[in-house]
Amino acid sequence: FQKAIELQPNNADAHHNLATAMKASSMLAEAVAEYDLCLANQPEFYSALAGKAEALAAMDQYEAALEACNAAIAVSPEVARAYSDRGFCFLKLGRPDDAIADMEKAGACGDTSAEQQRLLRIAFSLKADSLMEGGDFAGALEVYCKIIAMSTEKNTDTMFNAALCTMHLGKAAEALEGFKEITALNPTHFAALNATGLLALQLGRATEAV
Repeated sequence: FQKAIELQPNNADAHHNLATAMKASSMLAEAVAEYDLCLANQPEFYSALAGKAEALAAMDQYEAALEACNAAIAVSPEVARAYSDRGFCFLKLGRPDDAIADMEKAGACGDTSAEQQRLLRIAFSLKADSLMEGGDFAGALEVYCKIIAMSTEKNTDTMFNAALCTMHLGKAAEALEGFKEITALNPTHFAALNATGLLALQLGRATEAV
């Protein structure tokens, strides 16, 4: 690619290809510089904008990466890649609602990859955790249930939080069943075992608590 650029120094494709190779080789700062040379010749080169965003994000420069994502989305709003990239940046910046919105847009644009689904679950988890910490147990429970429904495998941490919210909502019997499901999956889950015993006592089922 470098030889090609020597022959045609203003060729946007050659700069893009070299930048992509640099990014793949973890030469991130060099890749960003090369993407900028590409964009100087072709400002609306979508793959260069998205690639620059990914290289910046890999260097933890999430605000700068957002700018590149926004530019890519403005060029091709129907393409999933920059939505996924921007959603990842929002996750890293602690903005789960924005991350969820972008991950869902990426899905609507055709990105239904396992990684996209994983990041979407993480975003939902951060939102649910925040709601629970703020005392909105009904809102948190709704989000935890959504995570459980979209997961292919049972996650006892998410299940525990859902059962905990159910308990805080005063639904002791329902919460007890949730905690018991967790201990069936993981018999050494201390917090679920303890909650099971406490709820059994509360419901007047002392023998079960023992």
